[in-house]
Amino acid sequence: MWRRHRSRNSRGSRCQLSRDCSGKWRGKMVLSKRGRPRLRHFLYLMTMSMLMTNTEIRASHRYNVEEKNLKKMKVETYMGTRITRAK
Repeated sequence: MWRRHRSRNSRGSRCQLSRDCSGKWRGKMVLSKRGRPRLRHFLYLMTMSMLMTNTEIRASHRYNVEEKNLKKMKVETYMGTRITRAK
């Protein structure tokens, strides 16, 4: 059985933020529905469980949300993509 390269996994997840908007109104930011859905789902669950258990990651999340004024979903997506690229 051959192993997949980690960049291939990150390409398969395609966790990106998308927004449905027009010229008159802006929609909410949500995760895009591209890529493999189960991989995206488990990346999200892994990120949330890491936020609940790991104090360093929780502090990093809190800093990004409160100090940098980023949206929670954007920070969680960023952390999920960082997990796929980790060695």
